Amino acid sequence: MKIEEHCAESVKLFGEEYREVHEFLDEFFATPLGARQHVVDDLKGEGWREGDRFPEDEADYIRMGLF
Repeated sequence: MKIEEHCAESVKLFGEEYREVHEFLDEFFATPLGARQHVVDDLKGEGWREGDRFPEDEADYIRMGLF
């Protein structure tokens, strides 16, 4: 997804682009971890464990009890 698409999705969902957040995360996309660690850390904070599947969307996230 291009940064413009990320920003447009943020506007749609949150009312603001949050371009600086997307730019920051994109810096890690080219690394071997591909910004995955940030997502994993957030999920772990909600009770997700390594080996669990990643939630597919917000509804799945809630169904999994990750909120």
